Amino acid sequence: MTIVQILKQLAMEQPFHKKKKTDFLDVRENFYQYGLCLLPRSIPTSRFSDEIEGDWVQVREAISEIRENLGLSRDPPRRLDDTSISELRTILKLTGFTDKLEELKSIKRGAK
Repeated sequence: MTIVQILKQLAMEQPFHKKKKTDFLDVRENFYQYGLCLLPRSIPTSRFSDEIEGDWVQVREAISEIRENLGLSRDPPRRLDDTSISELRTILKLTGFTDKLEELKSIKRGAK
């Protein structure tokens, strides 16, 4: 289960008010900016259920070994190259991701 799936599941299971959806704005912005799904420190892992947190912690502890077994470098990339980010942004724009990102930014600005 990826962090994106975890966050989507959390959102789907809760009757979120529009303002509440901005809690995950940092994750969306990180994905758009860097092409990596980074969990901001503002979202503590204690918000996840014990089952998900346990699995997630195990994966995080074994990530180097898992990546090596898949034939990848031991450390996850810290940043995608410019071509990959450009392609990702095109996909995100065409799928409506960037529109949703702007909508959430607008909601967050209005809440201040």
